[in-house]
Order: sequence, then C-alpha cells, then structure tokens
Amino acid sequence: MKPLLIYYADDDIDDLNIVTEAAEYFGHQTKQFFNGIDLLNDLIGKNEKPDFILLDYFMPGTDGLEILKKIRASSFSIPVVMMSGTCPTNMLLEFLKQGANYIINKPTSFKAHQQNIETLSQIDWETLRFSVDDFKE
Repeated sequence: MKPLLIYYADDDIDDLNIVTEAAEYFGHQTKQFFNGIDLLNDLIGKNEKPDFILLDYFMPGTDGLEILKKIRASSFSIPVVMMSGTCPTNMLLEFLKQGANYIINKPTSFKAHQQNIETLSQIDWETLRFSVDDFKE
C-alpha cells in the first residue's frame, strides 16, 4: 500500500495525536489542523492535496459540516470522512446530503483508530457511493 497524505481537522489535541500515531503505524502522513478554516486555507494555498480528509463535526466556531459544505462548494474533489462521537441518523443523512464520502463514529481506543485508518486507506474513493436512501429507516 502506498503511503497516503491525510488531512485531519479536530479541536481535540489528544484525538489529533492518536489519529496521527495510528496513521503513522501504516506509513501514512497526517497533517493536523485545530480547526476547519485552517484546513481550507491550506487546501487553497498549496498544490499538494491530501488523499482524503478526516473532519470532526463538533468544533468551536465553524463546525465540520460547514467546512464540508465549503469544500464541496469549491473545486476540490477530495474524499471527506466525517467523524463524530455521536452520529444520530439525522446527522448521518445531513453529512451525506452535503457530500461526505464516508462517516465514522469517533473511536475511543488506539486499536479502533488503527482499524479505521486501515479501512479508509483501502477504499477505492472513485467507486464508493452511498445514498441517503441507504440510511433511511
């Protein structure tokens, strides 16, 4: 598996560090952002683009959903994975409506973070498709 560049925005330093450590275990590089605005500014200002973006939902100021909307309103076609400690069905549906490529509950253990990174790094983002109908009750 080729090393990936993962952008990750989260206001929790512990989560940023554990995801970075989990990604490094597989040889991937993670660029950390304490908020989504800094992530957006980095995307705009650089030629280097990540293989995918991990975006926490609950962040002060501009939340992850608003950042997702801004990414999708731009010319960037980068896969976005929404993360949240709580994911009720209505939130899942809104993430999908706004263009999230994948959604995960934010894990609490290092092993679970490793499993998420391993799963995400093996996804063929070109063919992965979810529909809002997949999640309706």
